[in-house]
Amino acid sequence: MHPKLYDRLRSIICPFEKIIENVPKKAGELLDIGSGYGTFCFILSKERPKLKITGIEKDKKRVNAANNRVAANSNLNFACADITCFSANKRYDVITCLDLIHHIPKKDHLAIFKKINELLKENGRLIVKDMNDKPLYKYLWNYVHDFIMTRSLEMYYVPKEEMTKLLEENGFVTEFVKNIPNLLYAHYVVVCKKSG
Repeated sequence: MHPKLYDRLRSIICPFEKIIENVPKKAGELLDIGSGYGTFCFILSKERPKLKITGIEKDKKRVNAANNRVAANSNLNFACADITCFSANKRYDVITCLDLIHHIPKKDHLAIFKKINELLKENGRLIVKDMNDKPLYKYLWNYVHDFIMTRSLEMYYVPKEEMTKLLEENGFVTEFVKNIPNLLYAHYVVVCKKSG
């Protein structure tokens, strides 16, 4: 799929504005995990120009497509990496994880959140936006959507209550959890901080 077409479709489906409102306006470093073609990062870079934004993505073609769209002197950078073995010589003020966790086997969730905890500064903010498994019709709609996009039947939806518990068990303090209203998708967002 062409990146610009993907951007358009992704922006219709994902409530980016509800995520961006939780990203501080001050200068700092943000890491976006599973950045894909960079759609969220490009939108965020315009809304939060003081932030230095790094997107990591396992799919090299998507990373190349994202980097090809980065303008000179941009606050954006994309790298091909797996979060479980990603290393950086810095700690981030904010880490975002949008619609990624339900594509990763549950047995790996613990390792991912431990790694995120390592990469965050003390009191750094983690924003997880994912899909609930209820109501059933939204769950089924999203499952079909994900199957069409990934060609995989393997999905690992984590209810928001379970996500909150998982994060709290891995060194995060929940600031808030909320559903994001949508006719077809059961979006939710968890905003938390790394505990000191």
